[in-house]
Amino acid sequence: MVDPFGEISFLTRSENRITVLETLAGGRYTEQELTDETGISDVTVKRAIDAFRQRGWIRETETGYTTTPVGELLAADYRRLAGTMDVACHVGPVVDLLPVDEMDFDLRLLSEARISDPDDVDVLEIVDRWITLIREADRLEVFAYRTGRIVAEPIYEGIEAGTLELEAVVPPSELEQIRSDPTTREFKQKIIDAGGNYYLAPEDQPKPYSVGMFDDLAAIAGWGSDSKPQVHLESRADPIVEWTRSRYERAKADAEPLTAEDLEP
Repeated sequence: MVDPFGEISFLTRSENRITVLETLAGGRYTEQELTDETGISDVTVKRAIDAFRQRGWIRETETGYTTTPVGELLAADYRRLAGTMDVACHVGPVVDLLPVDEMDFDLRLLSEARISDPDDVDVLEIVDRWITLIREADRLEVFAYRTGRIVAEPIYEGIEAGTLELEAVVPPSELEQIRSDPTTREFKQKIIDAGGNYYLAPEDQPKPYSVGMFDDLAAIAGWGSDSKPQVHLESRADPIVEWTRSRYERAKADAEPLTAEDLEP
């Protein structure tokens, strides 16, 4: 009896085998065409073809080789597994910092997201990325766990120059942070006076994270226990954009507008 786990190992321990199978799943090729298409040596291609034919994954026709329905299914399932593993490698180390349990889209989409994850070399990587996005955006809509003073300055500059529109929902804990920091409070008050809009959510969310839309770019950030940003991901994939916008709009629907005077201690 064939050992399925042994067959999985047979396929996945060779990147060349995977390449040949996925190439054949996309069309019909002769041995020479496979060699030319993949850049794999003709000897290796022939060995893969012989092994796949023996297993019933591919068949030979008058014009070349192609996958059987079994081979097509195997190639599709491998791509699916590879996508899942990509997410596990990409997002797994920071999964507890993100609202993954709330996300109703295919998490494989996160494998293509841009992730900023600061380290000892660049501790301000996330903040620098936020500043870049703020300066490039025409409109920012954010449900913000924290709204630090560093990003408040470029937000104010954009609003004052008439190049940026802002709608920001903050939880009660962030309002208290703003009130307790004179410099941050001053910037937020200037932002409101310049035309920016702040709203107060009725309560803090259980997990410390932010969601925002920089125009049509979705951004999701997670904070550590030290209230410092630990991960930021961004994507333009439609399902991620739809989820992010929906999460922001849900927060705003229950929020009350804040005035500059509301930020006073």
